[in-house]
Order: sequence, then structure tokens, then C-alpha cells
Amino acid sequence: MNRKRNTVLTVIGIFAVLAATLSVAIRLWGAYDEGRAEARASFAELVAALGQPGSVAGLADPERRDRLISYYNGDPRLLLVWVADSERGVLWRLPDRSPYLPSSENFSRKPKAELLPFSTGLLSFDWSGGGRRASIEAVYVILRQESVFLILRDAALGLGAWLLLALLVMLLTGKDGEEIRWRPARERARNDGKDGKDDDALGEGVAENDGDDEGFSIPELDGGEKRSEGGAALYSSASGLGSEVWLEERLDGELARAAAIEQDLSLVVIALDGLSQTEENYPLVARAILDFFSFRDLAFERGEDGFAIILPSLDATHALRMAEEFHKKLSLQLQARAAGSTASKVPLFIGLSSRAGRLVEARRLGEEAFLALERAREDDETRIVAFKPDPDKYRLWLASRERKGEGNAQRTD
Repeated sequence: MNRKRNTVLTVIGIFAVLAATLSVAIRLWGAYDEGRAEARASFAELVAALGQPGSVAGLADPERRDRLISYYNGDPRLLLVWVADSERGVLWRLPDRSPYLPSSENFSRKPKAELLPFSTGLLSFDWSGGGRRASIEAVYVILRQESVFLILRDAALGLGAWLLLALLVMLLTGKDGEEIRWRPARERARNDGKDGKDDDALGEGVAENDGDDEGFSIPELDGGEKRSEGGAALYSSASGLGSEVWLEERLDGELARAAAIEQDLSLVVIALDGLSQTEENYPLVARAILDFFSFRDLAFERGEDGFAIILPSLDATHALRMAEEFHKKLSLQLQARAAGSTASKVPLFIGLSSRAGRLVEARRLGEEAFLALERAREDDETRIVAFKPDPDKYRLWLASRERKGEGNAQRTD
């Protein structure tokens, strides 16, 4: 249904653009014809106002010049007018300077005006007498700028109205033509024909509440969400996030996937001093992580006071921006909760590291992120630090590991 709707909108859009283009062309041509007719009528009145001189020299009479000045000032379409003698060149002109007739043409027997195509036009009338010829020539506006503006504006408004209508149709119609409305993540999964086991893959396992911290509840875990390694569950019952025991294994898998498709990946570690699983802020922080980062299956507990989040397809720069935004949001929530506290800053720290095109192991990436976290504890200004890998040092570290592995193999032999 959506594909059919989009096809119809595209076809109608193409016709709308063609119609707007045709309309602009027709209106511009009509305005051009109207301008030429008005220019001809105005020039005929100008020639009639000057009258028929007895001789060419009579064209320079002060009376005729005053009449021409009066007519020039009263017609906004008239840009330039001059009288030229076949022997002496330009007898007089209005105005004295104009880009349409350079001063160098004043002494030419047949002055040539410089016109703008389609927007200006030249009209002339010849006299003869006493063996001499003279002419009056005028430059008129044929196509006014305001007319062009109005024509283009109307076309743009029409296309804009069509675009808004198309966007409105797309917003009001969803899959199978139904109205789009917000639905919780779990309801969307059920309506799309997915069972509860796919909720983890969706990365949206956030419990719903009305904004009160007491209303937050940890998602209940069923038997299908547990594995057998010392009885460790995939998700912690204290936070609803992944258990720390699975962090390294999942990070290794995501790093392998990122390397296979040549994408980046970042690891963010978060620590809040004084936090513990029994402390009342623990569920608040867990919920904030789920709300902000969305990926439930990529967020894990880390120790008693921290968490770790895997961010696929994000480099260090974008991950740092997300971390800064999350730090600000969570700090405001914690400050609002502890309204009576005298602390000026929330002891919330974030460290992160990224793959940065390296074939790096989960343990190494974790060490870098934790090193950045320790540095963030020392930075009282931002409290967020991103580890910047040095390719040369990383190659030396890999070489040292290879030499160490060869040494162990020789001792074994």
C-alpha cells in the first residue's frame, strides 16, 4: 500500500512540476507581449508629443526638449531616449549617462544601444529634411522585474503547497493506509507478528511509567533469557540491563561484525560515584540508559557503580556527542531528585573508545575505555574523556604480543 501511495504521489509530483514550468513559460511570454505593446503605444505618444519639426535643426528646440523631459519623467517604462543627427551624431539625450548607451556612442552617426535580452527593447522614428536625416530612439522596459518575481513566486507557492499536501498525506497514512500513532515498543513488536523473544533484538525493552521514579520497574526475565554459565542470566534483575559476565563476549561479536562490514564501533563506560545496586538511584540510571541509548541487548552492568554500552556504527566523535548529551540529561535528573543536596556537580563520569578501523579485541577496547574513564575522574570540567588510539603504538603492542606468543611456544617445545 505504501509503495502504491508513493508511486502515485511521485507521478502527481512530476505533473505538478511540469504544470508549474509550463505556467511560468506561458505567463512570461504573455508579460513579454504585453510589455512590447505598451512600449509601442508609449513611443507613438512620445513622437506625437514632439511634433513634426520643419527641419532637422528644429529637433534641438528648447520647447521640444522640455516636452521630451516631461514625457520621460512621466513614463516609468522609458529608460533612455536620444535624438541623433546623421552628420553630428547625438544632439541630446535623456539621461545624460546610461549603461544602455555608452558616452563613446555620442559622436557616432548611428549610435548603437546595449540592450538586455528579453527585458528591454529599442524603438526608433526617422525624420528627413534639407538633405539631412535624424532619428529619435528610445529604450523601454519590456519585461519588468516585478512581473517576473510574481510569476516565479506563484509557481513556487503552488509547488510548496503540493509538497506540504504530499507530506501531510504521508504523515496521516501509514502501513496499509492506517493512521500513524505512537505505540510502545512491545506493542509494536506484538502487532508486527514478533514474539517476546525478539524484544531483545529490537533493542527497546524499556518499562513504561508516567515519569515517577517509583513507577519504574525492571522487565521480568523468563527462562528463555538465561544461559548456563554458573547460572548467570543474560539480563540482571537489578537493572534490566545485560549481565556484566556477557559484556566481553558480546563486544567481541560486535567487533567482528563491524570489522567484516568495515564500520566503526564505540564502547562507552559510565560510572556514578556512590552508586550501588541497592541504592535508590540505580534504577533511575538504568532507565535513563535504556531511554537514551535504546539498545537493551547492548547495554550492560559494570561493577557496582557503572555501566557499559556498545554503540555500533558510531565513531568516537559521534559517540562523544551522544555521551555529552546523555551526561547532561542524566545529571539534570539526578540533581532534580536530590533537590536538597549541596553538591555543585553530580559525580557522573564517562569514558569511551572506538575501533577506529583497527582489528582490536574486546579486552583491549575495554581497557582503553576504562583508562579514559579514569582520566575523566581527574577532569573536573567536562568529566567525559574519549580515548584516542595511536596507530603506531597499537602496532607495537600487537608486535609485542606476537613476540610474547612465539616465546611461549618455544618454551613449550
